[in-house]
Amino acid sequence: MRLNRTFACLTAVFACLPSLMGWQNLKYPVEAIPKPLLENASVVVRLSELQVTIANPGSMTIKCREVRTILKEGGVTASELQVGYNSLIRVGAISGTIFDARGEKVRNIKSDEIIDFTAFDGFSIYSDTRVKFVNPKHYNYPFTVEYQYDLTFKTALYLPSFYVYEGSETSVEKAVYQLTVPSGYPVHYMEFNGMPPCLIVPAGKNNSYSWHYENFTAKKSEPYQADPTELYPYVLLSPGDYSIEGFSGKADSWEVFSTFFHKLLDGKQALPGATEDHVKNLVSGMDNDHDRIAAIYRYSQTKNRYVSIQVGIGGIVPFDASTVDRFSYGDCKALSNYVMSLLKVAGIRSYYTLVYAGENNRPVRQEMVTDYFNHVILCVPLNGDTIWLECTNPYSPVNYLGTFTDDRYVLLVSETGGKLVKTPAYSHDNNSAVVFSDVVLSADGKASVTQRGVYSGTYYSEQQSLTLMDEKDRHKALLRSIPIPDITISNCEIAAKPGDPRVISKKLAFEANNCLTRSGDMLLVKQGLVSGTQSVPVVSRRRESPVVIKRNNMAIDSTCFHMPAGYVLEVIPQDIVLSNDMASCSFSYTIDGNRLSVVRKLGMNKGVYQAERFNEFRDLLEKIARRDEERLVFKRVTM
Repeated sequence: MRLNRTFACLTAVFACLPSLMGWQNLKYPVEAIPKPLLENASVVVRLSELQVTIANPGSMTIKCREVRTILKEGGVTASELQVGYNSLIRVGAISGTIFDARGEKVRNIKSDEIIDFTAFDGFSIYSDTRVKFVNPKHYNYPFTVEYQYDLTFKTALYLPSFYVYEGSETSVEKAVYQLTVPSGYPVHYMEFNGMPPCLIVPAGKNNSYSWHYENFTAKKSEPYQADPTELYPYVLLSPGDYSIEGFSGKADSWEVFSTFFHKLLDGKQALPGATEDHVKNLVSGMDNDHDRIAAIYRYSQTKNRYVSIQVGIGGIVPFDASTVDRFSYGDCKALSNYVMSLLKVAGIRSYYTLVYAGENNRPVRQEMVTDYFNHVILCVPLNGDTIWLECTNPYSPVNYLGTFTDDRYVLLVSETGGKLVKTPAYSHDNNSAVVFSDVVLSADGKASVTQRGVYSGTYYSEQQSLTLMDEKDRHKALLRSIPIPDITISNCEIAAKPGDPRVISKKLAFEANNCLTRSGDMLLVKQGLVSGTQSVPVVSRRRESPVVIKRNNMAIDSTCFHMPAGYVLEVIPQDIVLSNDMASCSFSYTIDGNRLSVVRKLGMNKGVYQAERFNEFRDLLEKIARRDEERLVFKRVTM
């Protein structure tokens, strides 16, 4: 009996062994994800691992391993892989594996699923950049995809930094960054926002720098949010020494770092004699530098067009001014160098300037020297003034910086060493929209509207874009901009303001239907009929990030309502001011005969405010919106 029982137990154990061994071989089961990482998440990064090795200033390799669990359809794009490369970057073999929710392997990514194509951006005339792309096309959620690949660089200049945050609704279970360099090779790094400190370990003839971060919970996208680098852990890294196709540099200081870029400009300012003569004739008789700069800038704008040059070191080196002059095109580097060369002929000094451009600008940490930049503009210092030139935009006025390059640190490049300076920030006065609307109402619900608007700062670029559209697209854009559904536009005129090309004016006339609501012998019209209703973000019960208002701005809408014939205003609304230190809005009302003027002034105040104050800010916007929605009541006059 005892033997039979023992045999039966052994049989049961052996019967279970395949199942037990299967569990041991499972990888990335979804049930193993810590519960806090599932909250607010569409994607969980199970592992993000970079192993970076710098052999010398001109050679670097990166081994990448990425494991992502896609929890639902909203995160499916995270299952894709995109790896860029060019003549300076080579991609090794790519492998990929898909696992189901239990962690069992579904299949391997096949070689014919790895698509290789040119990274065409629509404006690069020369580019050797290509992309290897994988879309596993797996939609049985949740599932996990693992990728491994290697990159080989012909320079250490592009040493990657280490970021934990990978986007909204994305948790990170484990992130690892390891950098191996020869002993004595200088590495600059700085940790931010609670990143655990670096672990430095000597390894024979090398030194190893490593960072680990675990259990980063998913974050929701929040309105008026700060840049992720202001909020979440990351490490900035910079190679102490680097070389690229015969050019070498260091990142010991901003002065030293900028000399590398100055070397890339050596010998590239020469212009043909005929062009030099043309420039001299162009500015002849002009008695101030502002006029000379404007004339030369306009000459380059009308002569040249922007293209992108992305071939090897062409991504950071401009081609020379004589080439731009001959072919009449260039990228941001070449066109900035070209205008700099033209100004030099006129005896005006300017500086090639590196900037991180874009609406969501990446903050530059002054204390950490590294290559933050993705664009080049021109800085022209004058006595008591500084002129900024965006050389790629043929329509940009002199000294206009919109949301693309305003209010951020930039690096001026010179032969004696560059320095960080800041581009101008907008004030309320130079970032404004002032619109006067004359609204003639009729008792049948229709309205005849004429508008006159003056726009500066960021509002300028919004209006200028209309001038660059064809008539059909401009008409559609105008219809979208007017908050009345049924209108017919009869006239639109847009032009730069005489004397200040950074200010644009617009005249608009249209007929509108269904503007009034009838209630017995009364007609009602919304106060914000033509100015619109203030947008209000949703309530936040657990706001995490500070409230960031990026720019000062002022919007003034003055609307004169002509009352329908035979009607009078029943009640004049009370003037009101709604304000706190983040924003202020006033409504004032004046009646003159059959005309009622409503003046609405809304100003936003640039700043960073505590997260706890978001709902206070939102409540203010909601009060403004309610006032915009309030109805003016016109009552029929009894004869």
